[in-house]
Amino acid sequence: MPQSGPLAAAGKAVRDGFVAAHLHAAQTTTRSSSLSRDPQGIGAPQITVLDTASAQLPELLDQARALGADLLVGPLDKNRTAQLNSQSNRGQQEQRIPTLLLNYLPDDTAASSNIVQFGLAVEDEARAIARRIQAEGLTRVIVLHNTKEWSERARDALIAEFTNASLTPEASMNAANKDVDSSIGPIFSRVVGIGSTPDVKQVTSVVGSTLLVDASSARHRSLE
Repeated sequence: MPQSGPLAAAGKAVRDGFVAAHLHAAQTTTRSSSLSRDPQGIGAPQITVLDTASAQLPELLDQARALGADLLVGPLDKNRTAQLNSQSNRGQQEQRIPTLLLNYLPDDTAASSNIVQFGLAVEDEARAIARRIQAEGLTRVIVLHNTKEWSERARDALIAEFTNASLTPEASMNAANKDVDSSIGPIFSRVVGIGSTPDVKQVTSVVGSTLLVDASSARHRSLE
């Protein structure tokens, strides 16, 4: 789990969640032992955190084996997950430690037999948004995206989910396009039923205010 570098905040959040669950499990085990529900005295598992940003994966895997790890959780970084999967595929079966990846491997990559993938891909989030829009009975949608690869994947998943529900967005537009202001104004006016034609910055401001983006960003900064 990254404890330093760009993903440190996310890694520490996952770590803190594990520690909290570990302490809760220890308390539960203590109480249940008196009821003979833990006759072998196995207790809560021991947790060791290795910083994936401070060492190479082969070194970290060697450390995990030396510690006698029964389960690996992580990494978070997509490139690191692919590297770990590759390392597992090259290793001997008996050296492979069961691993819960906290991200997804590329679509064209087969997971090693010891690996389970767990994460929330941007496509999953887009589909969840589309289903929520449908549940709310909304039918007039404008999709704004940028040229980042993840943004285009989210756009495609969102539109595909809409298509499955026979819902067609009013428009799908690249917000980074220099001509977007002149294009979005008339469309936005038609969708929301107003006479003026706001530019993309105004639209973004309105949407951000509705979704309380500023408040969310402030909470994120306070947790860093």
